[in-house]
This record gives sequence, C-alpha cells and structure tokens, in this order.
Amino acid sequence: MILSITLVKEQAFGGLTKALALDCEMVGVGPKGEESIAACVSNVNQYGKCVYDKYIKPTEPVSDYRTVVSGIRPENLKQGEEFEVVKKEVNISFPSTVYIFVLHG
Repeated sequence: MILSITLVKEQAFGGLTKALALDCEMVGVGPKGEESIAACVSNVNQYGKCVYDKYIKPTEPVSDYRTVVSGIRPENLKQGEEFEVVKKEVNISFPSTVYIFVLHG
C-alpha cells in the first residue's frame, strides 16, 4: 500500500498570505561543481500555492546541474531571468507585512 500526503490545500487562496516559504535551488559551478549559484527561486503561500517561480540565467558556466536534487536541466536556464531582476522582483513583490521564512535543507 502506498500512502500519499498532499501538502497543497487545493481549494485554498492562491495569493499572498502572511506566511510564505522561499526556496532557492542551486547548481554547481567551477571545475568540480563545488561552488553554488542560485538557479531557481520559488515562493509558496501558507497553503502551498505557488506565488512566484523563476529560473535564473547563470552568470558563469554550470558544471553540475544537480538534477537529481534540484530537478534543473540545462534547457530550464536558457530562458532564465537575470539574477538582479529576480532579486528585485522578490524584494518588491512581497510587502513588508508579509513574513518570509527561508527554508533550506
């Protein structure tokens, strides 16, 4: 028997809420892919609904996409946005009354 757990409240509000989760997926750069740079930024509201999701165009050659962990493939980053644009959008899209929790594992 396979047990399935859904973390997204399907009929829930899809906009900004007081609590948000921020996730940054990283890819490896450098000769062995040991240095990390951001490749995707996603935010979900307190109901698990995605309110922001963008790939970031790499600023240097990617040597390890870490696809098994990140899910990122080369074609995802080809249409990515400049890092400064994503940074600005995240900063201005979420008013100061919204709390952002940075989660990382």
